[in-house]
Amino acid sequence: MALSIQQPINANSGTSGGFDVYLSNLSAGTSGVTIGGFSFELQSSSGDVVLNSASTATTLPYIFAGNSFADDFFGGDLTIQNTPDLIALDFASAPNTGTLILDGQTVAIGHVSFSVLASAPTELVPLTFVNGAYTTLSDPFANAIPINSLTGGNVSITATVSAVPESPAWSLLLVVLLILAPRLRRVFDWYAAAHS
Repeated sequence: MALSIQQPINANSGTSGGFDVYLSNLSAGTSGVTIGGFSFELQSSSGDVVLNSASTATTLPYIFAGNSFADDFFGGDLTIQNTPDLIALDFASAPNTGTLILDGQTVAIGHVSFSVLASAPTELVPLTFVNGAYTTLSDPFANAIPINSLTGGNVSITATVSAVPESPAWSLLLVVLLILAPRLRRVFDWYAAAHS
């Protein structure tokens, strides 16, 4: 079994976005693997990309669609923790059941929402799975299923800059100020005389 992150992920500084997390059965010649539950822990290598939450609102079919504990009781929210790392989990809501993942099949196990700081420069920010206690798969009876591959991804950030008026706009502003300057001077002179 393998976990991976949807690619490519492109974002501008000061914006938000999302991507799916995938589970793939890399086996061949078997009758598939029944998944009863999962959890994953993701981290961003930079504070410029903040992982906010995970949900069942995936683009690919969601692994427990119609049989999701998170859908039934948490409105599709998979998020257990979002700082410093994002931890998400779900399991089949019907006891001792799961979803059969056939050889070569890929399903989604979460849609991760993120935001990019407005001050972020143009950069590539790696996202990685934390290979530990919170990145797991289990069968319908809570027995561990090995994960053979964890493939992270990258958020490609393009820095956005404020628009600066072009020189013709500056020239027009200067012309307007030159035209108004004599009138403004008379107003200032009148005001100074009236208040002296």
